[in-house]
Amino acid sequence: MSEQPHSADRGAVLPGTVAAQPVAFWMAMLGSLGIIVGGIAPWATAFTFESFSGTRFHGWSDVAVGLVAMTALGLYQLRPVRLLLVGAAVIGALAAAGAVVTWSKIQSGGVFTVFGVQYRYLDPAWGLYLLLGGALTLLFTASALAWHARR
Repeated sequence: MSEQPHSADRGAVLPGTVAAQPVAFWMAMLGSLGIIVGGIAPWATAFTFESFSGTRFHGWSDVAVGLVAMTALGLYQLRPVRLLLVGAAVIGALAAAGAVVTWSKIQSGGVFTVFGVQYRYLDPAWGLYLLLGGALTLLFTASALAWHARR
């Protein structure tokens, strides 16, 4: 019998707090990931075949915001300070507001009229919806975590 530690005992990479996080924490992380992926993904399609990625609009700022939110949640794991959760919730609210404004501009700007008939040539794409869904998920789950941490 060897007294050397087994590979499972040597230097655990993840602290015990990772497994102890509630489901809402992981949902907030998924929301942040949705913001990041949605910021790069297609936000609009023209004539149903040409897509415009979020990086042609303000997608890079959404990617940065998603990374900041994910970092705040990661820091919350190491040191549970409520302000980090509030910051992540605010980031979710700002990202959701930006997505709604962009969606509105795409909806209102992609129409032309010929002989009184309106034709839509620009439609929102799946990346913008993913961004909005991720932002709302981050907003609500980080808010719930901050509310719970208050107690």
